[in-house]
Amino acid sequence: MAKVVQVQGERIFIDAGSTSSVAPGDQLVVYRADTRQQVYGADPLVPLGTVETPVGTVTIVQVQPGFAIGTVTPPAAARQVSAGDMVRFDVAVMPGR
Repeated sequence: MAKVVQVQGERIFIDAGSTSSVAPGDQLVVYRADTRQQVYGADPLVPLGTVETPVGTVTIVQVQPGFAIGTVTPPAAARQVSAGDMVRFDVAVMPGR
């Protein structure tokens, strides 16, 4: 999992690169967390997590040791991606898998 640190049009920058085994061509799913929707288990004081919504898929096009740059598909989804969103490999959500 990595964090979106910058968005420039359809390009997004994430805080993981080659030292985190990210490679050109990798596809990751962008998620937006809804902090208003905490999920609790048996202990109402300890949240299990936050509801996440997939926003789009990022294809990595350039990798540096500490960061990577990717493009978002569908292209219109790039307008919905913000710094602070999370990206991760997720074969259950990725198209074609």
